[in-house]
Amino acid sequence: MNKRSEFPIVIAGGGLVGLATACLLAEADMAVTVLEGKPSANHWQAEHTDLRVVALTRASQLLLERIGAWRGVISRRLSPYRAMQVWDGEGSGEIRFTANEVGEPDLGHIIELSAIETALLEQLKHHRHASIRYGVSVQDFRVGDQRVHLTLSDQSFLPASLLIAADGAESGLREKAGIAHAREAYQHTALIAQIHCEQPHQQTAWQRFTRSGPLALLPLSDSHQCSIVWSVPADEAERYLALDDAAFGGVLSAAFEHRLGRLMPMSARHAFPLIERQAERYIGERLALLGDAAHTMHPLAGQGLNLGLQDVECLADQLIRAAKAGVDPGQPGLLRRYERIRRSEATLMLTVVKGFKQLFTNHPMPLVLARNAGMSLLNGHGFAKAQIIRAAMGLGS
Repeated sequence: MNKRSEFPIVIAGGGLVGLATACLLAEADMAVTVLEGKPSANHWQAEHTDLRVVALTRASQLLLERIGAWRGVISRRLSPYRAMQVWDGEGSGEIRFTANEVGEPDLGHIIELSAIETALLEQLKHHRHASIRYGVSVQDFRVGDQRVHLTLSDQSFLPASLLIAADGAESGLREKAGIAHAREAYQHTALIAQIHCEQPHQQTAWQRFTRSGPLALLPLSDSHQCSIVWSVPADEAERYLALDDAAFGGVLSAAFEHRLGRLMPMSARHAFPLIERQAERYIGERLALLGDAAHTMHPLAGQGLNLGLQDVECLADQLIRAAKAGVDPGQPGLLRRYERIRRSEATLMLTVVKGFKQLFTNHPMPLVLARNAGMSLLNGHGFAKAQIIRAAMGLGS
């Protein structure tokens, strides 16, 4: 047995990012163990729509195709969106992006998170060198003898060649490794729900920048159903949570300017605080942070999960190349290369998202006029729009 396969790569976190990483590595015949603290998997259910939906870009779709999980995703529920309509609630500025402008069948897909996770789990079961353990997490770890020694929550021990932290925004492994992170609360809360639209959503992702914050309607597989994400101040979110369905539907319809007629909630409403995080380092000794453990951002651009999947592909490609060359997966130069690539790209995305948020949450009249004029100008500039669309899809220029 060669050095690279003597101990498995251990992934802490059995969510989408952790499972995607495991599938990529297992496909390359690398030994992988996934540890998930929850007692069981969150399986997709045909009779219930998961409120947790994601806007998956074409680049993320291509990654799932590479893994072999895309077939499992499309066998469940998903909704392609072929256009995106964005407008300023304080003026006439409006912009429409369409898939036709870049010769693509769609801009992306709105998919239930549990549908992707279930498809990844199904794919992982095909790999003989991959395993997943539920109800177990990493309690402690130390590095020595060219490996990382893990103490698990069930008091068992596990040696690993590399520990990958995919354990979410409040990453315990990031904290245990002593990796600091910048944290900025947006002073806003995301309100989510599934709603019924009186008029069909036209396979369009809609976003209106209201005075309170951006309101997004994401089209679901039923042409009269959408998932909403509304970013509002915390006290406003509390008021909306307290309203009955009819009253909230009225508020929501007015906030959306009745563009899809009457909007009515079909599910319970949930809320969570919006916080930007950026780890000062994405790596430690025989440790790599992925996804939300490394960074989180405002949902207005819908790029959080897609950014995490870019982390996955970058790290996995580095590890697969190392395995083919017989190089230790915990080799510092390999991990530094991953960090250099991904931290710079995440920093750029965080900066862009923060800039958009500041642009649309400041209300001096000169700024309102300028941003409305800018949106109208961009809407008439086909080449610039096409570049933005391709970048948002993760396809480059």
